[in-house]
Parts: sequence; structure tokens; C-alpha cells
Amino acid sequence: MKQFLLIKWLCFVSLVGVFGLTKASAQLEWSIEPKTEMKWQDSRSNQFDILKESARFGKVEGRMGMELGMQYEKTATVSWLGYVTGNEWEEKKYSRFREAYLGHEWTELGLEVSLGRRIIRQGTGYIARPSSLLEGQVRRQDPDDHWGALLGSDMLFLQWFKEDSTLSFAITDSDKNRNPRERPDVVFRYETLWGDADFAVVAGLPDPAFGFAWANVFGEGLELHADILAQRGTTRAYHQVTQENSDPMLYTDYPYVSPWEDSGRFFLYSVLGGQYTIGQTNLIFEWLHDTRGLSRSQFQKWSALSQYHRQLFDTQASLNAVAQANLLWDLDTLTTQGSMRDYLFLRAGKNTGTLQPSVNLLCNAQDGSCVFSPEMRYKAGLLDFKALLQIARGAADTEFGSIPQHNTFIIQVRYQFF
Repeated sequence: MKQFLLIKWLCFVSLVGVFGLTKASAQLEWSIEPKTEMKWQDSRSNQFDILKESARFGKVEGRMGMELGMQYEKTATVSWLGYVTGNEWEEKKYSRFREAYLGHEWTELGLEVSLGRRIIRQGTGYIARPSSLLEGQVRRQDPDDHWGALLGSDMLFLQWFKEDSTLSFAITDSDKNRNPRERPDVVFRYETLWGDADFAVVAGLPDPAFGFAWANVFGEGLELHADILAQRGTTRAYHQVTQENSDPMLYTDYPYVSPWEDSGRFFLYSVLGGQYTIGQTNLIFEWLHDTRGLSRSQFQKWSALSQYHRQLFDTQASLNAVAQANLLWDLDTLTTQGSMRDYLFLRAGKNTGTLQPSVNLLCNAQDGSCVFSPEMRYKAGLLDFKALLQIARGAADTEFGSIPQHNTFIIQVRYQFF
């Protein structure tokens, strides 16, 4: 707790220092980016279709927001995102600093130091970056972070450069950061050239974590990469039915447990893949394996349980309230990072400058369900327009066949004033 309070106090001092700067300097750059998003969702008929109001599943959702940015050379950076979002059931207001930090670089020493909230992306994967311990979770159905809601972490960050090598060190408090992810509080990373390949090793404390990232280009268009992390224990919560042999039942308390948090067991999180570029066309292919996820049999237990809760809701009026509460709890198994262990990701895109069409395919390799996502992006000057369709398909007892949204259509418009 003392470590967390110290980091928060130092970050506050950094933020005050940032706003103490004036626009009189020629090195001060501002950006103002209003953005709006409309989403139409087609809910499928499954065990969760009765939860539209209680779970706030709107058929139409909208967001209007603004992102403000300020950068003073390499000394200070602030990025603030605020927006209002709503659907048929509710309206919410959101305001967060994505980044707010002070920093300095001593070029002659090859040293960079920063303090505050910062977004640091490392690793080599696209659908996920396991070794990027300072980054929030990448949403597997939206790896591009369309809205830009990924937030930085409050940290003290140091980085040394020497020729082709980089050594970085960070102190943070992973439990208190926004967009939390299982990650240690002290992170070391060493990057270098290994022959023609980019290679990095990473380690974290106090819960031991270690891994590596590798990427190499072959010929003119083929790149292969690997991003692998092993970490002791996991705070991930699992529905009790997936961890024991029991018949379906109604629960009166929140039924999720974290049985592996202090187990001493190591979990492997890895991405293997590559990309091939020819002309303006880019192809990405990746295999993701996460041993923290559910097995096929465990997910089927969960699916049978949620079907049972729906059956009780439909047939026993006296149990409607408790059955509906259990269905809401059941939904927590369908996380944005994926519920199971093995996924195949494919992406094809073309960049012609103004028009940038692409298509993503995310498949659950354990049950065959998938999400197909064609996208069209139009960029002209300061205008950025996106239209995206997400089509989820799968049998009733599969991951993407269980999610409430059948089809989702998103239109997003951004405009950067300067």
C-alpha cells in the first residue's frame, strides 16, 4: 500500500508539473480529436436473451467523446479521454487520463527516465503480446483498440540505450492500474539484435514471471515472431462449476473462485506467428495458447449450467429472480480476453493510402466457433472514418456461439483539429 501511495503521489506531482507548462514554447504540441461511435447489435436467441435490460444490452449504443493531447518535446506528455455513452437503458459518463507523465532523455548517456501514467507497448504479437508486462490487456476481438480506450499504467520507468541494445526497468502497482492485467510490480526487459533477429528477454517480481520475444525477417516480405511468457500463479477467477464435479445448481453467492493464485503452478501464455507483405497487401497469421483458459470439457460444464439456469427461469416463476442473477454471473466467464486456451487469428489488409480495407478472423481452436470481422477505413487529411462488422458464429455450447451479440455493426468517426 505504501508503494502504491508513493507512486500515486509522484504521478500527481508529475501531472501538476505537466499543466504548469505554457504554450509559449515552440516545442509544445497540442492535439484535439473529437470522436463519435454508433453501434448496432443483433442479439441472438440463446440463454442470455432475457438479460437485455438487466445486463444493459442495448440494440443501439452511441458514444460521443473528445481526446485532448499535449506534448512538450520529450519532457512531458498528457492524453485525456472523456466521453458520454448510452443505450436504451442507461447513460454513463467517462473521463480518464490515458497518459500523464514527465520525462527526460540524456542522449549522451543513452538514458531515459519518466514518471507518471504512460502507455508502453512491447512484444511482437498482434492478437496478444504476453511479454509486454507494462501494457493493459489487448481485446482479442478488437486488437486495434478502435476507440482508443487502452489506458497507461502509473509507473517509474528507466531505459538505457547502447548501440543495438536496450535495458529497461519499471516500478508500478499492477493491482491499482486501470485495465488491470496479471503482471508483476517490478519489470526488467533487455532487447538486442541477435544476428538478424530482434530478441528480448523479460522478467518480473515479486510473483516470478519470465519470457522472451523474438522476430526475424526472411527475404523481402516474410516476418516470423514469437512472444512467450511463463508466470507463477494466476488471479484469474473461474466459475466453480468448471473446477469441480458437481451437478448444475443455483448459487446464492458470487460463484467465482481463484484456485491458482497461490498455487505455485506456472502458466504459459504464448503467441507464435508471422506476417507476409507483398506490395500494399499484408497478411498476419498467429496461434495463441494460454494455459489459464478453460479446457473444452470445462467450458461445456459452464454451458450446461447456464442452459440449466435459463430452463429454471422459463419453467419456474418462483425462481425467476435467482435464475436471472445466476445468468448474469454466468456471463462473467465470457471475458474480452478469451475464455479458453487455443485460438487461431488471421488478418488480411490492404493500405492504398486513403482506403484501407481489412478482414480479421478469430477462431477458437477447441470448439470451432469464430468471429469474422470485415472493416473499411477511410483516411483523408484530418478525417478518419471506420466501418466495422463483427459476425460471431458457433454452436450453442461454444464460446462465440454463447456470447449474447450475434452481429455487431460499428461506425466510428474521428477528426483531429491539429
